Amino acid sequence: MGYTVLTPEEAERFSVSFKALADPTRLLLISHIADRRCEPLTVTELTALSGLSQSTVSHHLKKLTKTGLLAKKRSGLKVTHYVVAEEFQKLSALLHLT
Repeated sequence: MGYTVLTPEEAERFSVSFKALADPTRLLLISHIADRRCEPLTVTELTALSGLSQSTVSHHLKKLTKTGLLAKKRSGLKVTHYVVAEEFQKLSALLHLT
């Protein structure tokens, strides 16, 4: 895959994603999801795994979902959050400069 120069719009979109990932709490939550083979997890599960409060986890999941790095799925009362693989693949391709 060859590298191409970004448009200003692409640069803006990628910068939003990188800003979201620059937060240590968000990286921690992403790492817990990745550690479970990117299986969808609930706020309750992520709260237990991370040791953070429910409100903190919810806040950061909302930020990651807003950027498109995570998505959520509702099944009855249960809401799970999962990694949007395509978005991480785009970030990875951008970082692969050599």
